[in-house]
Amino acid sequence: MEVNPQIVHFCGHGMEDEGLVLQDETGQVKLVSTNALAGLFKLFADKVECVLLNACYSELQAEVIKHHIDYAIGMNQSLGESRSH
Repeated sequence: MEVNPQIVHFCGHGMEDEGLVLQDETGQVKLVSTNALAGLFKLFADKVECVLLNACYSELQAEVIKHHIDYAIGMNQSLGESRSH
């Protein structure tokens, strides 16, 4: 919050509909819901221009964040999966 970034890049774990996985100060896993993420980015809609969610199955979170931020990118699969062409 002190830096006022225009781009936010999250690299971590996603749990599809459940949200993104973070750790608290004790190292315990905490899920951040899609609605909570949308609410957070709504507060910074006038500052943040792009959100990149480099987390498995984070497409839903990106879609909701796009209601407040012009550019939001999420993943529609596991980062470990590969697509054949």
